[in-house]
Amino acid sequence: MTHSLISQLRDLLQETASAHHTAFASSDGVDPDWPLWYADYLVDRLPPLLGSTTTKSKVVYLLMQMEQTRLAESPDADWAQFYAERLGGFATSAGQSRQDGDPKVTGFGGIFFKSKNPARLRAWYTKHLGLVQQEDGSIIFEWTDKGTPENPGFTVWGPFKETTDYFEPSRKDFMFNFRVDNLDGLLALLREAGVEVDEKVDDYPYGKFGWCMDPEGNRIEFWEPR
Repeated sequence: MTHSLISQLRDLLQETASAHHTAFASSDGVDPDWPLWYADYLVDRLPPLLGSTTTKSKVVYLLMQMEQTRLAESPDADWAQFYAERLGGFATSAGQSRQDGDPKVTGFGGIFFKSKNPARLRAWYTKHLGLVQQEDGSIIFEWTDKGTPENPGFTVWGPFKETTDYFEPSRKDFMFNFRVDNLDGLLALLREAGVEVDEKVDDYPYGKFGWCMDPEGNRIEFWEPR
């Protein structure tokens, strides 16, 4: 879910509210059946943002559920922002990909973890589970994205020595690596949100890398491939 998508959904909801108020100007916008009116207005306007079709009855249901949740959990919250964040959760990858240039995670780059004997462990997985080691000893899973089959990618399965300090300051025995678009933009947004972000960014011929910490002390690595 991207900031741009949430912003566009919020703008659409505010536009809907304005149109509804104009339609019910005689009652100063009061309409006990407002979900029906909103759904009729939104049913053809939401799909381009969410990346999937919907029905009027589904929109009515979502509106009613979101309003009940807002009143129960955050009655003072900005309703349009509250709704937009929840509607954004229904966006498909097709919908989110329309937000060109937005910093976002696009998939798993790899899973890294500590091992007592990485070489022996890789050999065991190769022998018994058929994982194939590359010339450099790494194990990767190659794939193609259904949206861009001409651009193959891969995900790394990577055991590290148990004495590694690569995961620090995390004290965990594992680290996730996410593939991202626009690494610099993503790191900037995370800093603005108060997330603990590593100051360094590593740049290699095969891509750029950055890091942050999640709320539970897990170090997250971001990779922007070239």
